[in-house]
Amino acid sequence: MIKEENVSKKMDLIYEIYTSYVRKDINQLFSIENVSGFNDLVKMLALQIGSLVNDQRLTTDLKTTHLTLTRYIFVLQNTFIVKLISPFFKNRRREIVKMPKVYFYDTG
Repeated sequence: MIKEENVSKKMDLIYEIYTSYVRKDINQLFSIENVSGFNDLVKMLALQIGSLVNDQRLTTDLKTTHLTLTRYIFVLQNTFIVKLISPFFKNRRREIVKMPKVYFYDTG
């Protein structure tokens, strides 16, 4: 949690933390080829917090492959940035197939 009172400084600190996370940690650990595409995915997911994640729409909007999108979401989940929550159904098979909702662990 950033306890800076000045909103401008707070935004600068959050941006610095995010860029160092993407440029250093993510790129080195997972060798992300398309950093701008990865950033766009994070922005798109942030704009739809609590909404359903439609893989097909995201791949179209990001102009990427489904494999790349799946890999980027895997990276975000395993670095504790986002969590995908599956809907609850009594039928477990339906629960697996239906679109999950996206939530961020920390929204700054």
